[in-house]
Amino acid sequence: MQPEQNKAAAPHGGKTVPTPPPNLNGVERRLLTANDINLMRQKELQSNDRVNVRFDNNVDKRFMKLRNIQFNDFNAKKPVDRALMILEDGDDSMKADVKVLGDPGSIMEYRRSIQPIVLNGCAMANCHGGLKGGDFILYNPADTDAIVYTDLYIMMRYKKKLAETQSAGLFGGTGRKMIDRGAGARSLLAQFALPADVSEVDHPQVTGYDFVVRNMDDVRFKQVLDWINKSLKQPDPDYAAIKYDPPMGPATQPATRPTR
Repeated sequence: MQPEQNKAAAPHGGKTVPTPPPNLNGVERRLLTANDINLMRQKELQSNDRVNVRFDNNVDKRFMKLRNIQFNDFNAKKPVDRALMILEDGDDSMKADVKVLGDPGSIMEYRRSIQPIVLNGCAMANCHGGLKGGDFILYNPADTDAIVYTDLYIMMRYKKKLAETQSAGLFGGTGRKMIDRGAGARSLLAQFALPADVSEVDHPQVTGYDFVVRNMDDVRFKQVLDWINKSLKQPDPDYAAIKYDPPMGPATQPATRPTR
């Protein structure tokens, strides 16, 4: 009888209620949804990727009927190529039924080579991994798919107003991009990693921040450039369907060194 009495006395009828994930370093934890992650995978998918794809609700058959494609012709293609055909030529009702079940190659490379540079060099608790990060905050540790993709989305969408630009705004307007596909050397991710006497655009003056790489010959700097210039899909995918408000720190921002 005692377990039943405890169950009756417990809130929610004794059911286990999931504990919300804690805030990281004082930052409110807001992450992309599973649908957002699937959309990012779709947008970054390329024909040479080796990743499993699932076609829900007979979307492949619906697509063949819509486009009058023969089964044998369509089925002879790789799953990734079939997925790309539906995403590019299918109607809007079909796209959500294409499930990309793993990381496209460019995101796999991000996890392997770029994410450690970002987390260890930029996203520490006293920098962009906490409230001191201002309008550019990342979650660290990135120990789930949701955190990995949220951090990557924040970087892909981030722009910063500099003296060389007219106007800018977070996730909009003009300005230097954190990740400028095909123009890695212009990207803030690359420029802010360099020492002030080497970079074209210096990282804002912050107490304790030195630099992430030694110079342009540093292997990590070259990894960042290769990923931005060669691995990421070009041009920028349209991420307008993702509705996400990034975490924000205090409004006051550190002064920026002049652009040389």
